[in-house]
Amino acid sequence: MEVRRSRQLRFPPFRLDRDDACLWRGTKAVRLTPKAFAVLQCLAERHGQLVTKDFLLESLWPETVVGDAVLKVCVREIRRALGDRVGAPRFVATVHRRGYRFIAGVTDSEPRPERDGASERSPVGSTPTGGGFRYRGPAHLVGREPALDRLQRGIEAAWRGTRQIVFVTGEPGIGKTGVVGTFLERVTIDPRVWIAHGQCVETYGAPEPYLPVLDAFGRLCREGGGDWLVTLLRKHAPTWLAQMPWLLDRTDRDALQRELLGATRERMLREMAEAVEALTAEAPLVLVLEDLHWSDTATVDLVSLLARRQEPARLLLIGTYRPVDVIGSQHPLEHVRLELHTRGCSQELSLEPLSEAQVADYLRERFAGHAFPAELARVINRRTEGNPLFMVSVVEDLVARGLIVMRDGRWELHAVLEEVEVGVPENLREMIEQRVRQLGEDERQVLAAGSVAGMEFSAASVAAALQRAPAKVEESCDELAHRYLFIRSLGAGEWPDGTVASRYRFVHALHRNALYEGISPARRRELHQSIGEREEVAYGDRARDIAAELAAHFEQAGADRRAVRHLAEAADTATRRNANSEAAGYVGRALDLVERLPEAERVAGRLALLEQLGQVRRAMGDVRATVEGFEALARYAREQGRADVEARALLELGGALSWIDRDRSLAAVEQALVLAPGLPDEALRAHVRGFVGCQRILLCGWRDEDAEACRLAIDAVRRAGARRLLSLHVGRYAHLRSYQADYRAACRTAEEGLRLALEVSDAYHYMTCQFHRAWALLHLGEWQELRGVLRDGLQMAERNGHRLWARGFRFQTAWLLTHVGNFASARALCEQERSPGAEIQMDQLLGSIVLGFAHLGSKRHAAALRAFQEVTAQSTLMRSILLMPLRLGLGQYWLARGQLRRAREQMQELCRLAATSGERTYLALGHQALAWTALARRDLPAARRELAEALDAVDGYEVPLAEWRVCATAARVELARGHRVKADAYWTRSAAVLDRLAASLKDDADLHRSFLAQPAVQMVRRHGRPAARRLKVARRALR
Repeated sequence: MEVRRSRQLRFPPFRLDRDDACLWRGTKAVRLTPKAFAVLQCLAERHGQLVTKDFLLESLWPETVVGDAVLKVCVREIRRALGDRVGAPRFVATVHRRGYRFIAGVTDSEPRPERDGASERSPVGSTPTGGGFRYRGPAHLVGREPALDRLQRGIEAAWRGTRQIVFVTGEPGIGKTGVVGTFLERVTIDPRVWIAHGQCVETYGAPEPYLPVLDAFGRLCREGGGDWLVTLLRKHAPTWLAQMPWLLDRTDRDALQRELLGATRERMLREMAEAVEALTAEAPLVLVLEDLHWSDTATVDLVSLLARRQEPARLLLIGTYRPVDVIGSQHPLEHVRLELHTRGCSQELSLEPLSEAQVADYLRERFAGHAFPAELARVINRRTEGNPLFMVSVVEDLVARGLIVMRDGRWELHAVLEEVEVGVPENLREMIEQRVRQLGEDERQVLAAGSVAGMEFSAASVAAALQRAPAKVEESCDELAHRYLFIRSLGAGEWPDGTVASRYRFVHALHRNALYEGISPARRRELHQSIGEREEVAYGDRARDIAAELAAHFEQAGADRRAVRHLAEAADTATRRNANSEAAGYVGRALDLVERLPEAERVAGRLALLEQLGQVRRAMGDVRATVEGFEALARYAREQGRADVEARALLELGGALSWIDRDRSLAAVEQALVLAPGLPDEALRAHVRGFVGCQRILLCGWRDEDAEACRLAIDAVRRAGARRLLSLHVGRYAHLRSYQADYRAACRTAEEGLRLALEVSDAYHYMTCQFHRAWALLHLGEWQELRGVLRDGLQMAERNGHRLWARGFRFQTAWLLTHVGNFASARALCEQERSPGAEIQMDQLLGSIVLGFAHLGSKRHAAALRAFQEVTAQSTLMRSILLMPLRLGLGQYWLARGQLRRAREQMQELCRLAATSGERTYLALGHQALAWTALARRDLPAARRELAEALDAVDGYEVPLAEWRVCATAARVELARGHRVKADAYWTRSAAVLDRLAASLKDDADLHRSFLAQPAVQMVRRHGRPAARRLKVARRALR
């Protein structure tokens, strides 16, 4: 049994000092006998764990034979000192016939020792049940044994490795939380079971993404076994660990952020599913998500995934919700619950109202040995319609009004039944309001301020709202919690500024709502303002952690400026969690509020928010919504005379439109270029010119002046220190280097771009640089390094769910396979990315070109033509650099079919394109193919002229893919002319290039063997070796 060792243990409002063997309440010592203190210490040290009677007796009376009675005396003394009740304990709960459990939250005044080891096996004997409070049901739960039995069958099935999803449903007050709490209280008897509890909360706007799940796992990580769980999350769910930065030191946080570059919503969902499966390899996890009718879309998606996965998991997920707030609504839970139920992936446990007999059972349990008239249960049941919360409230009201009293050891009703019936309000809301009126003024004020603070609240927040000392607020709250009136204690909590105060939670949302709605609008605004300001100060630099909560407070307070700022921060947080729809919701609310600000602030705020909304939509991959967003931003910026923002918006618009409409894309960036001369910032002017230059080259073809604008943009943004813009332009410039066949420089530029992308955490720029680096390495013949880049790029893209980039890296892998002669594998890679009969999209154009080459290599000429023609049909979307391999492929096809005129047309156009930018690989291959067409016409002089052009293109440049082919063709031509020495020189040169290419495949035997088995390669090597020997002999003779 794990023991938490520190000199003092705190369980507000008490403090246990072990050095002085004294229990304190505030500054007052609480008297306890030595043995009672020892029992309390033993229980508190093991809070949350079952401590058996045998363990207590053996530990505290090792040399003495004593019975259970002495323990009962000590526990009774402890309860009296703590003000605890047997029926509704806050500190010490009895586990029938077994022992006791300390159920209050306990904090140490010193850090807990770390668990050793980072084993994948879960730590035995730790039951991490959530920060600050222990699970317990109501003192008297009746009529719910069938529901508890069903949940018990669920945990038994989970132990067998069958995941269970159970939705507990019912009207407000029907007892969903009570059933779940009672079940958890029973489950915690087994210390092997993991229990995680998350609570959805009612908000004034979009709920925070994954809030209940992060709450649940955050609590687990802070409890016993937390270090082991952090290690497990680090391995299986780093995207989730990154959302709980307080669990990591600065170095680990930074390393994790680099690793998570480009993480997506799909990755987060998959990782949590895998983490749950790893966590439950040996023992079950009971994951409770309460009030899912207030949940966010991301949490519902996770519930759906956890339910649908087929892998074994010892998981029992219990979700509670109110059907009236879900069924027939637009809430995402409605669709998911119907789908899961239809598939047999979940079960619904609907709680019905209590019957008259069950109300009678409650009265018997609550008032043992009572002398009530039999009709009392009928009256209460009729007036409350069997709603348990209403029933309990009515009974407690009768006690409070002195209508139920204990006399001579028996509970009696001191009223006629008609008086009881008339005194019961019409509904539960009125009952709650009646009970609120019975409180003292001080208690009403505390609860009202707490209702403004939230479903869960800190005494420090209430103290700030009421301008009282936190200790005074804690005394009031502790008294209310002790009487179980409206709230319960959650133990102590600490804010980032070091403030430590008790935390509380309303027993039911209906209690909080009744209190909140009873506050006048003006007073409500004041309370929201005070609480928001206090929590904003308390969190300081970490205010982003609670940005959504702060935004809600300031929005309700009418502090629109602060609300807008925190909504923008909440959107940033949602984006980091890859919850882009929630982020868009926050920005949308901020756009509504910003209209209330003074004109200057309104304009600046609206511009910033529209830009943020466009970026969120871009991250969602919604091209058309992105276009609409940046069009709106450009239009508004133009109206406000903000040319700088308009220019940025037009560039973003052009980038988005390049996926769907080349002409509109060019028009947008050209419009930005018109604005450039009037922009006040040199770096922004250069950025616009460089972006437009690159866009022109990508969509229209090479122009030297456009390339120069790109180079100058890099210099300008580098001088300005604009690292994000530098990352963008360096990545694009790497691509332009390949247009000029300067592949080494392209690699160096791409590597700088990778470093910059990591620095600014831009996954898109990172993937862009990796793709351009792979292109350069392929053409450079550095195929070993290329395979590493493709593996890393594909792994990152697949891990993060970037289908577009994953597709691009697979196409480049297939392209490499065509060069090594593995045409079947290349075809398979390309074809798996396509839906039969579907029109190809822009990101599939490279794949169709590579597929055409793979078909050509397999002599499947008709299929090759179809693949190439698919690309020509989408030429308006094509990046200009793809035109070169496309023309090469079409020319080779027509040459293979003997259509020399058509082949010559394609190759002449290829040479024109390549010569424009200086792309020497394709220039050389174009002239080589033209030489073959000339040879086919028996025009040897023309063939020699084309070969001279081809050789001129490769001489002095690193273009191995062209060089070995051009030299092999030149050798054959010279041999046909009878010039053996010249032929030998070309054979030798071609073979040397092939040797270098083959060497880059030595670490992959299959690729190496496939490459060397190609007929063209074998022919060069067959001629190359004797040619090299003859050349050697000839040179020796000349000496």
